[in-house]
Amino acid sequence: MLRAVEACKEGMSVRQAVRLYKVPRSTVVDRVNGRVTHSAVSGPGQLLSKSDELSMVRYCQYMASHGHPLTKSQCFASGTSIRRERDPNTKPLSRTGGGTSASITMWT
Repeated sequence: MLRAVEACKEGMSVRQAVRLYKVPRSTVVDRVNGRVTHSAVSGPGQLLSKSDELSMVRYCQYMASHGHPLTKSQCFASGTSIRRERDPNTKPLSRTGGGTSASITMWT
């Protein structure tokens, strides 16, 4: 996406950039025209900070390398525990995303 936007700013047509980089035309146009910033992302906000997420990944890898891989339930519990350290009133993570719980998506 970034390459397509840069190419347009350097004189390439949007049509050429879209074909070359295989990205959506409307997104390139919005970014070239300044309607959407480079750092803008769609979707729900991140529930864990990047550093907390990295710590959790390292812990999961450590446990797996020592013969004790974590289950999904343990991952959710770890994520909730990390969030509760930051904010004791935080809602628990939920696999379904419904109700009042914060949601997180886990793919298998």
